[in-house]
Amino acid sequence: MQSQIVISTHAAKELQESFEWYENLLLGLGFRFIEFVDKVFGIIEYYPESFPKKKGSFREASVKRFPYLIIYEYSPKTDIVYILHIFNSYQSARKKHNRKR
Repeated sequence: MQSQIVISTHAAKELQESFEWYENLLLGLGFRFIEFVDKVFGIIEYYPESFPKKKGSFREASVKRFPYLIIYEYSPKTDIVYILHIFNSYQSARKKHNRKR
């Protein structure tokens, strides 16, 4: 059974900015980035507990070929996944677990 995914406005903004950055770097690379992020979303959607908890209830899933982590929380009671960040791992790790929805 698939879980419902809710993407925070902050994560949506991070995703858009990352897409634009890659697309400006090389035409088509932004779409490739989105493709890899979507693959991870698909795994999270069907297997939300498959990625490890890293800090408290926060889970992290890495995006292949790109230096990004998807930071999320999963509520088994409601079967909802909250995507909190699309985190560029080159950023300061202190920003990683800020709760912005």
